[in-house]
Amino acid sequence: MKYHAPLLRPVRLACFAGCLFGASLPAMAANGNDSASAAAEVSVSDNKIGNALKDLTFQNAGKVTPKTEVPYYICLYSASWCSACRAEMPSIVRTYNSKIAKDKNVELILFNRDKTAEAGAAWAKQMKMKFPVVSKDDGSKVPGYGNKKGVLPYVYIVDKDGNEVASGSPGQILKDYKKYCKPSQ
Repeated sequence: MKYHAPLLRPVRLACFAGCLFGASLPAMAANGNDSASAAAEVSVSDNKIGNALKDLTFQNAGKVTPKTEVPYYICLYSASWCSACRAEMPSIVRTYNSKIAKDKNVELILFNRDKTAEAGAAWAKQMKMKFPVVSKDDGSKVPGYGNKKGVLPYVYIVDKDGNEVASGSPGQILKDYKKYCKPSQ
């Protein structure tokens, strides 16, 4: 099926505007301060996402060991064939390396949307991604998996059970991720 770019622009803008102006507010409001108290109680056996990550093979295997005992996960949906994803990835890698990699309360996981595992692995290597890269075939094993918006690149922040805390464009969400990922107390 062939898409006409002029017709997609209004749809993309509407999705983006919804993300910026309230599409994720009910989820954030529903979680309120409970997220911080839930974060304090994270244990290995209670962490559904962390447990699921232990059973996955990563496209950058051998170079990455995911944090499996954190209360929050930043789920990034991206692909090497997506021009917007390629444009944002250098900033995402810098943010991960300078902030998220050292943060004991959060892990970033890339759910790769490339058609082949080889393409995803090559992209992870080229961009020097130090965060876990999960193939689209393995992603369904992770609670909370799924890009409900259907746009790339896109980010969801979920708690250890896979409940959405925030969502939106990677640039905005990653800039403010600490606002959504309250430290354990």
